Formats: sequence, C-alpha cells, structure tokens
Amino acid sequence: MIVFPGESDNDPKYINDSIPPCEQHERVVALRKLIARGIPCILWAEDAMRYAHRVPTCLFDQQILVPDHLLQEAAAVLQEGDYRPTTHSEHSLEILPGPHFGTSPFPKGIRLKHRDVPEDHPYKLEPIPTWILLLPQSYFGLSVESTERFQSLELGPSLSPLNAGILVPKYHTLLEGLVRFLIYQPTGLDIPHACGELQHTVLVEYLLTYRVEYNENEAPPPLGQLYPAEHQILEELQTQEARWYIRYLFERRAWPSSDAMREYRGKDKIPPLWNSNIVYRSHASLPLRENQKCRSYSTLSITAKLNRAHVERIIFSGIQRSPSQVNVAKVILPAFRRALRRPVL
Repeated sequence: MIVFPGESDNDPKYINDSIPPCEQHERVVALRKLIARGIPCILWAEDAMRYAHRVPTCLFDQQILVPDHLLQEAAAVLQEGDYRPTTHSEHSLEILPGPHFGTSPFPKGIRLKHRDVPEDHPYKLEPIPTWILLLPQSYFGLSVESTERFQSLELGPSLSPLNAGILVPKYHTLLEGLVRFLIYQPTGLDIPHACGELQHTVLVEYLLTYRVEYNENEAPPPLGQLYPAEHQILEELQTQEARWYIRYLFERRAWPSSDAMREYRGKDKIPPLWNSNIVYRSHASLPLRENQKCRSYSTLSITAKLNRAHVERIIFSGIQRSPSQVNVAKVILPAFRRALRRPVL
C-alpha cells in the first residue's frame, strides 16, 4: 500500500513500499517484445515515476518512447500480439475552444488496447497494461543512444535478461523530458494544448513534491529563495531549458506562463486566440493580490485553465475499477485535493 505524507500522525513522512519485481516484470512485457525485435524503447511517465523513482502514483496508459523512425514498426510489433489500435483517451483531449479542441496533445502518438480487456472491466489483466501509448522520443528531446541519461529497472536476470535493455530515465532526465514537452509542445508553439500542459505539469509537480518533501503546514520561503533540496535538483539538471523552467518555478513559486516560454524560445509574443471568456491566462498577468492568491494553490490551480472537478476527472477517472489501485485512490484523491490548497508550488 502507498501512504501519502500527512495521512495520519503515525505515518512516516514519505513511504512507498517496495513493489514486487514480478509485478514490474509483468507490467513491462510490451517493452521486452520491442527489445526482442531490436527496437530500443524508454519507459516513461507514471510507470517510470512509480517503478524507477518510487513516486506514489496510479498507473494509466503505459507510455513508451521509441525512436521516431521506428514508431510505426513498434506499433506493428505489438499488434502481432494482443494489442489493437484504439482512439486517444478522452481525458487527454483538449476541451477549450480553439485550434486544438477535441485533439490529443500527441499528434503522432499511437494508442493501443489489449484485446482481452472488456469495456466494463478495464483492469482485468493488471499489472499487464490495458492501454499502451507509443510516442516519438523527440517529443521529449531524448535519444535512446544517450545511455548515460538512463538507468535500468534492476529486476534481476532471473526474470528475463531482456529487462536489462529497458531504458528508464534518471530523475533529472525525466524532469528534462517533461520540461522539453512543455516548452516545445508538439501541437504547436503559439497556442498551448491546455490539457496536455496540465497533465505534464502534474507529473513535474509529483516529481518535485516527493523529492523536496514540502510541508503543507509551512509557508513557502520568500520569492527568490529556495529550499536546499531545490538547489540540489537545479544542480542535477543538465539541459538549459530545464534549468530555466525549474528555476523560474522555484524562485517565483509559479509556473512559467505561455508568454514567458515564448520569450525563452525567442519568439514574439502574440495575443491569445482562444475564447477570451474562458480563464486561460497566467497568474503572472494578474494583479498582485490575485497573484498572491494563486500562489496559495498548487499546480492545477496555478495554471488556472481547468476547474478542479475536471482535473480530478482527467487524472482519477477509472481508478476505483482497479482492484489493486483502490487503496491508492482512497489516499491519493484526498491528498491531491489538499495539495490544491498547499502553500507551496
């Protein structure tokens, strides 16, 4: 069972019980098939966070990164087995009016579903993933050839020697890849894909929250001052864009706005083209008092793009139907709601 900080006075500050190697082995069966066919691949998103970095998170689509030119071949290999093409998750589709409405944040992504999983029981085969999302490695500025940026799952040779070939991002690599996606979204640079941005900022916050171990009962330090763990994270980052993005976040206790990212990319600022009646603006553009109010929230409130109910629907929909995740759902949702009022990040 995963226990979140602050669940009770008797709980340690941070616990994520050891995950049995056999569970991890079953979960990454698709990656072994790709490696056996000579297709290098990277375990990404929630799977990498949970299995490699012990961040307590539920599992959704298993995201696998492959070299761009091998994307179609990877999909074909998995379709030789039990997976079949399916539509993108409705929870990843843009809901705001504009050029991205109804689209996925992954234009070239290929989503597959296990053929033996019924609609009314989506977690029937877990830990084998129901859905797999194949993505180009370029979306995250990564290359399978840069082996120094990755680590292994350390499952041991007794389960399968192919497990050693699965690339898992190191902590700094995972952060760097997520930031790369946020700054250079594959749907276009002028107008961000709000749902895609939301989902990736959540992943960034999870990585930071469980590394720094913020105390929700303490006020954050004055703007411009960092926690010691935050300094350490910045020292580990190896890409300029990640250092800029994370430093901006730490020093201002606010997510970089679209204008700030355009400026960083060296592009001219342009007026937003979406519906002006929808709150889709950075807290940095708000009056000081409203800005301070936004700073009292966490990732999802700061972005000010979607309401809490929709956020929770995006992230937690379907968890209760998963037998092994029901306990996680009981603790993660209350903790997540508290995080929306946490006075850090």
